[in-house]
Amino acid sequence: MAFFDAALLVGIAESLMFVIPIFIIAHTIKTIWHNHKAKQMLFLPNAQLKKYWLHGTLMMLICLIIYFAFGKN
Repeated sequence: MAFFDAALLVGIAESLMFVIPIFIIAHTIKTIWHNHKAKQMLFLPNAQLKKYWLHGTLMMLICLIIYFAFGKN
């Protein structure tokens, strides 16, 4: 049962390692496009951009920790 739980956590971590960067890139492109269409600022404000990338980076680190903690045999 414990092996199944570890395998499940590793599977979730591996999935998130692919999904999170794609989501961050897509959200950034969408935001730039909408701002450009509205003739507002071309880029996100620095504080918002830093917060968004920091959140993504922390999520990636959590996924890597889960992967290396439970994924090694």
